[in-house]
Amino acid sequence: MFSLSMFSMPMPLTSFLPLMALAAACGGTPDPTKSGTASGTAADGGATALFDLGPVDRISSDNYADLAPSADGGVLVGSFRARKGNGGDVPLLTAFDASGDTLWSADFAPDVSGRIMALAADPAGGFWAAVVHEGAFAYGEHRLPPRPGIRTALMHWTPEGRCDGLWPFRGQVLVTQLAADAQGRVYAAGNWTDSIGLGAEAWKPEAGSASAFVLCRGSEGVAWWKTTSLEARRLVVGRSGGPGIGDGTGEGRLIVAGSFREALRVDGRSWPEKASGGQEGVVLVLDADGAVLQSARFGSSTQPGYGYRSREAVADIALRGDSLYVAWLAERSGARAKPVLDLRISAMAFSSGTEAEANRSFTAAEDVGTTAVMACSPEGDLLLAVNVPEEHQVGGPPPDLQETYQRVPALMRFRPGGQAIARQRFRNTGADPFAQFRRGYLQNGTWWLSGHARGALSGLGQASMDDGRHHLLLLRADWREALASGR
Repeated sequence: MFSLSMFSMPMPLTSFLPLMALAAACGGTPDPTKSGTASGTAADGGATALFDLGPVDRISSDNYADLAPSADGGVLVGSFRARKGNGGDVPLLTAFDASGDTLWSADFAPDVSGRIMALAADPAGGFWAAVVHEGAFAYGEHRLPPRPGIRTALMHWTPEGRCDGLWPFRGQVLVTQLAADAQGRVYAAGNWTDSIGLGAEAWKPEAGSASAFVLCRGSEGVAWWKTTSLEARRLVVGRSGGPGIGDGTGEGRLIVAGSFREALRVDGRSWPEKASGGQEGVVLVLDADGAVLQSARFGSSTQPGYGYRSREAVADIALRGDSLYVAWLAERSGARAKPVLDLRISAMAFSSGTEAEANRSFTAAEDVGTTAVMACSPEGDLLLAVNVPEEHQVGGPPPDLQETYQRVPALMRFRPGGQAIARQRFRNTGADPFAQFRRGYLQNGTWWLSGHARGALSGLGQASMDDGRHHLLLLRADWREALASGR
């Protein structure tokens, strides 16, 4: 059975600070507040800004502050917000335009408890959202009856913020990743226990089946689903044009990056390789019918012993043409009591074969936190948001592993071959500071990053509030200005 305690860690509760309301396209709940001042004007007319989306009072899993890009260069944020009086979590879903102004914010009923776990943008400008909830769940005219335990549902939203579809997942299912393609299909990945289904369709996997799944829902319902031992950490649809990831016919490929233990299985098929004593990272490329076309392995690590859900070895993936970059966490032995997690980048070039070619790796940062966000610039540079020790120097020697120090968020820029170009480090201050970026999208020169902070987070001319509580944050940055060469 799943429980929300699996995805949260209680944090000290001090005082409730109400959000300052901004004008919104739809009323009901308070809107996010923007903190700081503009630090420069981007090429597309925007400006760097840091938005406070409200207190959460706890750290959730890595899948707790997802983003989906909108057609106009804006972004949709999906997460949760702490209910006043420590009364659980309220789903949060807010759309921003390219200038950082609030377009709409979903108005969930006061008695609804849950979290938005994953988002995906569809080709018509709408959005898909996976929400985990307790008890009955409703939004507008769409209602689901109460069911025991923690449940998951799939929602669809129009570009204007109207929910026009709600489908319950059957069984004990947790969806952690969503993706959508140009043909209107939506892909979901996650974990299940007793059975699995979506809407009116349900399946009972065979005894001994792997506990993870990937499914595809088309216009007529679920097109296919597969059980697998691969726990997906990222889903991306590759565009057409390349011989491997895109098939050149306008049909994108589904790219699944994750990790497995012992043996890799997909829908009953077993790969001969086994994980070497820990987690093994792998990328699978599937066609629209769910057939596995290509695969590539990119590293292994033993079980990290610290950091909440730090066992999630795959941090992020980024595409450029027919090349795929994977950011992953590798444990390094050292004299400290806590293991050291290094961030490594693997570059893969797919061809018409079944295995990736030119699979090479380099270390991007030493002794990082548990997550990282990666994007690929139009020029081909790799952009990273990661936590690093305060004294970390890009391209410099690794820090002294005997010392204890705070890790702070930083933005980094690398050439595809691994040459470090620039870094912008943030400051995180307060009685018990902690901050991380969780997910990001690069659009028209603007880098949107979601994350959280306890204590004040400052950088790029911006600063967040410090009331001793965990707050959701959204950063809108001109990446060229923030990571100019030589900084």
